[in-house]
Amino acid sequence: MPCRELLNFNTKWLYIPEDCGNYSQVSIDESSFEKVSVPHTNKLHPHNYFCEHDYQFVSWYRRHFTAKEEWKDRRVAVEFEGAMIVAEIFLNGEKLFEHKGGYTPFTVELTDKLLWGKDNVLAVRLDSCCHPDVPPEGEIVDYMLFGGIYRNVNLVVSDRLYLEHVFISSHDVTEEKAVVKAIASVNNKMGSEQDFVVTHRLLDQDGKVIREISSREEQIAAGETKQVLCEFEVNHPHLWNLNDPFLYTVKTEISGQDNVESRIGIRSIRFNENSLFELNGKVVKLTGHNRHQNFPYLGGAMCDRYQREDADILKYQLGCNFMRTSHYPQAKSFLDRCDEIGLLVF
Repeated sequence: MPCRELLNFNTKWLYIPEDCGNYSQVSIDESSFEKVSVPHTNKLHPHNYFCEHDYQFVSWYRRHFTAKEEWKDRRVAVEFEGAMIVAEIFLNGEKLFEHKGGYTPFTVELTDKLLWGKDNVLAVRLDSCCHPDVPPEGEIVDYMLFGGIYRNVNLVVSDRLYLEHVFISSHDVTEEKAVVKAIASVNNKMGSEQDFVVTHRLLDQDGKVIREISSREEQIAAGETKQVLCEFEVNHPHLWNLNDPFLYTVKTEISGQDNVESRIGIRSIRFNENSLFELNGKVVKLTGHNRHQNFPYLGGAMCDRYQREDADILKYQLGCNFMRTSHYPQAKSFLDRCDEIGLLVF
């Protein structure tokens, strides 16, 4: 089966903290650009006492890369985990995409625009100014948004019939059994109608397959996206809890095509009639903090290692079992680490 490739695209960027109409073009003078890696803040700040207007300006990022000849029959896309606030994406001088909102990830399709076996230039015009029409702006915002391509960037190479995303959830959870639902969104860029089957395999932490289920054979027209739901029971599930944060792995694949992995903790949560919080049917006292994604000097631009360490500090040094992540989606690496160590997130 062809494997999905996830290539780290965090290095070899060029950056300039100013706006110019020709920075999207292939052939420009890049001598005034700074060599940077992402996550990157558009401006280094003092430790404290500075104005939000300091980071509210337009900047440009550029990256050269070669599109391999062997990718020609595959799908190639670039994934941004976060760029603050309005990002316009150009490839070889052509605008492909615009994303508004600095806290949500987005994907830009490159496949049909690439120069195979040649140098390609990916350019990002990043507007980090205040935009009242883009959440969370519009009313009073009592925290700083900062700027820059401040989260990871990845290049994704997959088959043209591919998994756009997979959502896994657990339901009706008891110590005896649980129901797992898996929704796979399948996208077809093959140019013709395709038949496919989605298969999910649930693995424990030792890599042992606990359950396997496949959908019926489905059809999908060219250029369409289709959601496929699979549901299965897990007998005597190993429940995720604060002191034993057991995570299963779900391997999802399209027969002969794409494949992705997800992790899931099987657990139940609720507030009971007395407004007490219950995890897996047992009352738990929540002790925690509110967290903004702000770091000294760098604003929101922090690498995965420190995002994960922040979760460890909250759990093991401050004694938290619960974390409120303020008003926006936070870094995937931080949330993943919370799952791994037994830290609840609201």
